[in-house]
Amino acid sequence: MKITLSVIKADIGSIGGHIAPSKALEAAVREHVEQQGRGVIIDHHVSHTADNVIVLMTHTAGTGDQQVHKLA
Repeated sequence: MKITLSVIKADIGSIGGHIAPSKALEAAVREHVEQQGRGVIIDHHVSHTADNVIVLMTHTAGTGDQQVHKLA
């Protein structure tokens, strides 16, 4: 089985400028990926760099899969 690693960056901004997204926002993204990603992805990790939310996902759908990108 081939595993694809997809890393999606969302530059959504933050309240205090380009510092960091709120903990609540990061938790909401994590919850969304956990719930909506069932059957689509194998595993995931949500983090941030400055105000960019990063969603790292493993799956078997190959690069550029629409379902994976829509999930992110």
